[in-house]
Amino acid sequence: MSDGSDDRARDDDEWNYRARHEAETQRLDRNWAALLQELPVVRTGVQLLTGYLLTLPFQQRFTDLTDFARSGPTPLPSPCRSYRRCC
Repeated sequence: MSDGSDDRARDDDEWNYRARHEAETQRLDRNWAALLQELPVVRTGVQLLTGYLLTLPFQQRFTDLTDFARSGPTPLPSPCRSYRRCC
């Protein structure tokens, strides 16, 4: 039984062709190019965060932290592991 998502996707593709005069592959290329333009922004953010996290242990106040604060967050259980456990 169809929930209408196929009809909606077809309508979106038709609108995209009428409004922008581009085929599906052209739309995918445009979206891929937009994603690639975001990579330098993400890379800069990762570099800043990594640099901050690498300098933190070398600060003098790091030794004042409790063992709990120094150990960092507790890792969450893997979804695969919890799925196997319950089913």
